Amino acid sequence: MRSLFPRLLILALAAGSLSCMKQPEMDEKSTPASLAEVQNAMVDGWGQTSPLTMKVNDFVYTETDQRLEQQDAKLVLQEGITVSKKEETAKDVNYTYLYQVAVVTGDQAQQSTREDHRCVAKTDDGCPETAAAPPTPDAAVPAALKNLVNLQEKAKVQAAGGVIKPFAEDYQMSLGFEKFLSLAYACQKTTAVDTYCKQQMKVDSCDIKCTNLKSVTELIDAPAGIKQQPNCGGFKDCKINLKRVSFDWSFVTKTGTETHTQKINYSIALSPDMPFLARMMEYCSRGLLDIGTTGNKVLVTVCNRTKNYKAAP
Repeated sequence: MRSLFPRLLILALAAGSLSCMKQPEMDEKSTPASLAEVQNAMVDGWGQTSPLTMKVNDFVYTETDQRLEQQDAKLVLQEGITVSKKEETAKDVNYTYLYQVAVVTGDQAQQSTREDHRCVAKTDDGCPETAAAPPTPDAAVPAALKNLVNLQEKAKVQAAGGVIKPFAEDYQMSLGFEKFLSLAYACQKTTAVDTYCKQQMKVDSCDIKCTNLKSVTELIDAPAGIKQQPNCGGFKDCKINLKRVSFDWSFVTKTGTETHTQKINYSIALSPDMPFLARMMEYCSRGLLDIGTTGNKVLVTVCNRTKNYKAAP
């Protein structure tokens, strides 16, 4: 069972759209952004909401699309998360979810449904010890780094004439809060990162730099699924407030006398109008990835967007 710790998140962070995303350029001017600056911008966008507010039968539906170079974006993944059970004690709340996933390839979709669980601590001794805690400053390799390696492998498949597609067996349920938390630590360089670089990537050394932090507010139309609900799901004028936070994440490796840099632009859209389960409205990454040893690169953009949210009756 995995665990959510809202108090730890706020303490840790306090300490320290596809069309909206630009193509990373290696020679553009960069304004450095510290870990604390990125985290503060994200926390400001997330606002105040608690996982304890999730109710049985709350439902969120998201879609992930993928775009290669100048091709049209293609739908590759559909996910539905329903809170199916909420068991509360004096120390914690245990949630059970129904996770529906459809991996889309062409005109076909491989569908599956399974249960997943999360534990939310109400007290310092809440949730079992087996529950996974969020990343700490000197643990956990940033998800951004692991995702980069995965994208590289997919890019090699494309270069070989294949089709980049999700791996159905790899997909696990990920709440918007968990995506948010992973990205909040993306700019953190730790000893774990050094170990990962040397042992997994076989390089002499590596570094992580973040630049060009931006934050803007918007008022947008509600997603199509919400528009179809009676009274537009309760949203005034069928509009939703958003705060977009974006930054460039650079990964620099050194092997002998050679230095290699890869840059990915991350962009998230958070809505203070949405509840905890659906507050992450959009999560996108875009970057030029090396394919094989040819020196060629492919521009890959991946976006996960919330398309519908239904509150429990």
